[in-house]
Amino acid sequence: MKGRDTDMKRLIVAISGATGVQMGARLLEVLHHMPQVETHLVISRGAEVIFQRETSIDLEELKKLADYTYDVDNLAAAISGGSYRTDGMIILPCSMKTLSGLANAYDEDLIVRAAPPVPSV
Repeated sequence: MKGRDTDMKRLIVAISGATGVQMGARLLEVLHHMPQVETHLVISRGAEVIFQRETSIDLEELKKLADYTYDVDNLAAAISGGSYRTDGMIILPCSMKTLSGLANAYDEDLIVRAAPPVPSV
């Protein structure tokens, strides 16, 4: 875990259950090597299935690349509230279900719940 300072950027990285979860994993690898970025990881249940079926990536090892990891069903997690300041959120890949939830404000999981408080760029 990296020490938080005023110059550090806080990003939420979400990986949802679409083919291409390797891109989300690669993004997390790159961000892990950037000391000025603090990462908060959420992986959907669908993405966990895709990781197991389509990749050789070990999810527990992947989670170790993030500074913080949250269960997708934890709607009370710190990142779900507007008082928890972040500098952005990346959903990679973004499944149609997640995209639909974002478009319709249907926050049945932490990925969609965490998105509204994130500042728009």
